[in-house]
Amino acid sequence: MKRAILISILLLEFNNIFAQVDTIKEGAYLTFFDFKKNSPTNQDSFIIILRQLNYEFDLFKIKSGTKTIKKSILKKYVWGIYDGHNLYINCYKISFKRGYTKAEELGRFIYCKAPPYMSLDQENSIIRSSYNFGLVGGLASTAAVYGKIGDKINYIIDLENGIPNLLDKMYLIRILEPYSDLLEQFKQETNQDDLATLLKYIRILNAQKK
Repeated sequence: MKRAILISILLLEFNNIFAQVDTIKEGAYLTFFDFKKNSPTNQDSFIIILRQLNYEFDLFKIKSGTKTIKKSILKKYVWGIYDGHNLYINCYKISFKRGYTKAEELGRFIYCKAPPYMSLDQENSIIRSSYNFGLVGGLASTAAVYGKIGDKINYIIDLENGIPNLLDKMYLIRILEPYSDLLEQFKQETNQDDLATLLKYIRILNAQKK
């Protein structure tokens, strides 16, 4: 019965979430807090280019249409850009990697995919292997590192604080703690680590009335 009620809430409120997206102002947001206040730093037009297909998701390169924003600012300092249809978040603000990613869910919790975070030790391991063993060594080391972190690409940004977190079972349990019924329902799930299951609860949380 509880499951049916929760799904009904999701269906009734889901459209309301995306109706709110229409109120987002177009432009570049220098910080997360600018986005939270719906106050773009610059309302330039932007050219959005598919940058690479090395991951299982798309990354984008964004240029200033009028060249009023320097490339260096767009690469590292702008938090995100809304073009009237999609929110593009700077991966540098998530995992210190180049490129923008498209937000796939918008609400209290923003869901997106970004290149996995690589620790300094892991980066140095690749550099040392490349130096000592050349291109082949570098490629082998890179493959070994990505074998450990390659699936850590699903991120959630909490609009309360702007902090990106990996979307996994432990993180979901943490944010479900204030919702005892939802938490209990999640504990009954047979595939708690499945992305589809995790996203189902993110959408339910996004559908909650404030």
